[in-house]
Amino acid sequence: MEINIINMFFGILFLAIYGLFFYYYHITRRNSLMYYSIAWLLLGVHYLLGNDFISLFALIVFSSFLWIGNIKILEENLTSPKYSHELKYLAVFPVLIYLYIFPKISFEMFILSGIIIIFVSLSLIIWGNSALKKIGLIQMIFGFFTLLYFWYSKIYYLQAISALILAYLNIKTILDITLVNKTPLSVNTDLGNISNVKPGIFIVKKVPKIFLDKGLVFSRNNSQRKGWFWITKLNAPNAISPTNLPKMLDIIIKYMKSAKENENHPIIVIDNLEYLIMENEFETVLRFLALLRDYAILHSATVFLGIDLDTLDNKKQRLIRRLMEE
Repeated sequence: MEINIINMFFGILFLAIYGLFFYYYHITRRNSLMYYSIAWLLLGVHYLLGNDFISLFALIVFSSFLWIGNIKILEENLTSPKYSHELKYLAVFPVLIYLYIFPKISFEMFILSGIIIIFVSLSLIIWGNSALKKIGLIQMIFGFFTLLYFWYSKIYYLQAISALILAYLNIKTILDITLVNKTPLSVNTDLGNISNVKPGIFIVKKVPKIFLDKGLVFSRNNSQRKGWFWITKLNAPNAISPTNLPKMLDIIIKYMKSAKENENHPIIVIDNLEYLIMENEFETVLRFLALLRDYAILHSATVFLGIDLDTLDNKKQRLIRRLMEE
């Protein structure tokens, strides 16, 4: 009876975590949160129902949604593998395997589930940044506990605890790259007598002052003006880390949408682009710029990139120019 009560406790707890994930999905629209929320719903069902067919099936499908959530969070962090879209389809294989071999084996499904979850965790460990690698490590530990459950049933305590740690790290990591507060982003975009500002993305050595005064700005220089973000590793109210490109992109997208809804022309300035290149992998910065270019086209926005290309080697110069000309 004690085991049933404990299972019920963890099951209800994981259902509450599902509600928390879905709530944050609702306010951030991060697709990874949607898939993770479904995964936690299934894990809650698994704990509540015990070891019957539906419970084991829920655990298998949990691993499938965990896989899709991992691929989506890699995409949101600009660290996804080249064929991430195709990799998402691998999520169907755990379900197909389960339907094929059940009821030939039943309780042994914990071994299969554990192996699948360990495999799923490798996506974050291989391709993720430092924060995602931590999540991948906890996923792997959870997978090992699931695998060992076949021989040591009492280990489900550790399995549940590792799942709670995993939920916390997932939410924290996604919120770290998402603007969820009420900071207004619709800065003054009245450009006065300047009427020839065209949509697109432009490279300039020095950004004109009017755009620094009126646009959404990310710069190494600090300012208290609304719509100005200080790129720094220090902790400050308007600071953003140079390595947090996903959050920078999230802020820009929200600003573009807000400006468009208010019938304003979105102006975005990323000053000192050299600093972002210095602090990140160059390929990551290219992905960031490619997405930024696409969103600028979609929302008819103007983006200024403040950089002296002569500070980069010839190969990097060519890649950036090619990206801007596409």
